Amino acid sequence: MGRSPAGSDPDSMFKGRLNFNTVAGIVCVVFAIVLYIIIPYEVDEPPTLFGQSGSDLDPKLFPTIVAVLFLVVGVWYIVESLGLREKNDFKQLTLGNLKNIAISVVVILFYALALEPIGFIISSFVVTIVLTLYYGSRNIFGIVGVTIVVPVGIYYIFTRLLQVYLPAVPDF
Repeated sequence: MGRSPAGSDPDSMFKGRLNFNTVAGIVCVVFAIVLYIIIPYEVDEPPTLFGQSGSDLDPKLFPTIVAVLFLVVGVWYIVESLGLREKNDFKQLTLGNLKNIAISVVVILFYALALEPIGFIISSFVVTIVLTLYYGSRNIFGIVGVTIVVPVGIYYIFTRLLQVYLPAVPDF
């Protein structure tokens, strides 16, 4: 008897198809499940005044939406990645690429730590300027537009329209 055609053997179905994208999809699914499990323990009930909440939105709504979206994207990513044939480009990362990644991680860590003490708008302003200048943008109008309009717009949308708390500008 001859060999079976490629792809007809169930054991060879995934051989050579698992790649970085598949792993990223699995990480998204695991993250979604963990996030969904810890939401009730991490999100406090909103304060009430005379037995009524100050907001009509359930504070668990947005984390639940994020968890469900991570799950959907993760499953979709896994399914799509199994059909990809690609080489591992991580072997080609240079020291400069790793430096860019490390600097971005440090700046994002600074952002997370700076949100509460200096506020959303100022910390977003600083992080945006640092990253745009580091990655080579020199268009002053674009930088100013993005660093001012986007954080102020996001702050307004979240605090006024969605009634979600974001750290305000501190009183110096």
